[in-house]
Amino acid sequence: MPAETETWLVAEWNALLKANCQTMHHHNKYYQQLAVVEYLVKLKMEENEDDIDTWKWLKDLLACLGKHGMSSEESGVENNVEIVLYMKNLPWHHSIK
Repeated sequence: MPAETETWLVAEWNALLKANCQTMHHHNKYYQQLAVVEYLVKLKMEENEDDIDTWKWLKDLLACLGKHGMSSEESGVENNVEIVLYMKNLPWHHSIK
């Protein structure tokens, strides 16, 4: 019984560490991307560039998505959830051959 309990505890601990690592990855990715976009907005404003509205919109989008809106760049199973992507065939799309 103690060996089974130890095995279970180790498995739970490893799952917790994996989930924490993924959360920190999303957190770090969000703040890095936000810092880059904020810098670009500042730079574009100083140089009076034409595409400043696009960069402001992107900054607002990142702020809206937050750190939980960042993708993991990994495919497969994450936190016991299998990610499956389906391609939609919409009738109004131009057919590609």
